[in-house]
Amino acid sequence: MLMAKTLHHCFTCLMIICTCFMGFNARVNAAVTFGECTGAQGDKSSKHVASAQCAILTIAENPKAPNERQLNIHVLRIPAISETPESPIFFIAGGPGQAAEDIAPTIRQQLRTINQTRDLVFVDQRGTGKSAPLKCEFDEPQLAQLPHHQRVEHFVNALEKCVKGYEADLRFYTTNYAVDDLEYVRQALNYPKINLWGGSYGTRVALRYIRRYPDAIRSAVIDGVAPLELSMPYHIDNDASMAAEKLFAQCDASACQKAFGSLKQQWLKLLNQTENTPEKARVQTFSHPRSEQAEIVYIDTFTLSQWLRFALYSRQLMPLLPLAIHEAANGDLKLLYSLAAIGADKAEDNISMGMHFSVICNEDRGYAKQHKLTPESADLVLRVGSEIQYQSACQHFPNSVFDKSYFEPIVSDVPVLILSGQFDPVTPERWGEYVHNNFANSQHITVSGGHHIATGLGCIPDILSQFYQSTQMKNIDISCIEKIKPAPFFIDGAGPNLSPDTSSVLKP
Repeated sequence: MLMAKTLHHCFTCLMIICTCFMGFNARVNAAVTFGECTGAQGDKSSKHVASAQCAILTIAENPKAPNERQLNIHVLRIPAISETPESPIFFIAGGPGQAAEDIAPTIRQQLRTINQTRDLVFVDQRGTGKSAPLKCEFDEPQLAQLPHHQRVEHFVNALEKCVKGYEADLRFYTTNYAVDDLEYVRQALNYPKINLWGGSYGTRVALRYIRRYPDAIRSAVIDGVAPLELSMPYHIDNDASMAAEKLFAQCDASACQKAFGSLKQQWLKLLNQTENTPEKARVQTFSHPRSEQAEIVYIDTFTLSQWLRFALYSRQLMPLLPLAIHEAANGDLKLLYSLAAIGADKAEDNISMGMHFSVICNEDRGYAKQHKLTPESADLVLRVGSEIQYQSACQHFPNSVFDKSYFEPIVSDVPVLILSGQFDPVTPERWGEYVHNNFANSQHITVSGGHHIATGLGCIPDILSQFYQSTQMKNIDISCIEKIKPAPFFIDGAGPNLSPDTSSVLKP
């Protein structure tokens, strides 16, 4: 259900059977046994990744108590085609709470050229996927029908029951332990040095690995940067609002403005109408655009803000947003709901909520407490109400212990390529620029037609291939990125106006 996914993500930000690749064990520690990938993690199972093989490594939950509770860490590897492969790439997923295995089918398709010469390795972070997952189930239809404050209350009550039922000690499911697990896997697989790719929250894991194990890493690509300083509950409204403002400005610079006038004013009109809607009229029924199942939704400004935020995740959905906002402001919410539903389906799914909150409550809120942050309170066009949600939920999660340096900025000269999407509503370019300023050997690329995660767009896979080969950007031609422009807006159901003035685009 969309509303439950809205809560999950607000609390958050291929069908070929795998076969065993003979000869791989000659390149790894003999103690690690790889074989056929089995089992399922949703429809994105490792079972559906061509040529992949899987292994399980056992790690102590508490490193200081090696004889107590053990965790099975799931590793998926797509072997290089070459018989003499170069240094591998480890891929780290987002969320926090997403399994690395879930992104393997997409990564394999997008980076198949890189896979010719490099192993692609996916480690399900502890608490996610098949690595002792900390799942939690919710009554999704019920949540969708409730006003915001009641949704939060019901969600947190369900989460509290899950926390009490976990066998895990939640103090040991933060990023620092995940980083040590990655290093354990690297050593077990006998890789002298590795490259990293991190997306969204995965960029934080990559940055932490760079700080803790600088001699083990050769290079890194971080896409959709989410450093500790992002402190998601405190910046989420502002970051989403910046993306919405860019959408509004993009409309003003094209034929969209002639069709709809000021898109920002249309949006503010919609929010104002919703605030003044009688309580009994706030519940509406929609048909999901894919399943066609009916969903009853309570409409408030938090719901609408999260809908727009979800839709802004996707480059494919943005061309329809002005039309959807215009129709919504004139009383028809169906298109806006449908775009948000598709965006929610595309957003990070299968989130392990126990691991998610262990990270956010200890790291993002921990950083905010140390630096006395408060939620940004400027005149924002989107408000998803996340801080009160996290504040309520985090009361049920134990405190992890960090050393004093954990909350200090990460500075390094490891070669890093940083990618940002101009319209990214959750990890905007300002966070990529922040990291760029602390990394002496880095380059930051903002993709003008990009949203959340740019790795698969246009010529970017080729740029990544060249970067991983040389670890330097100075001789790599990136002019092709200029061709990745925002698609023209639909001005009605027939599509966009393709007159010359639609080519106007905002510069990042």
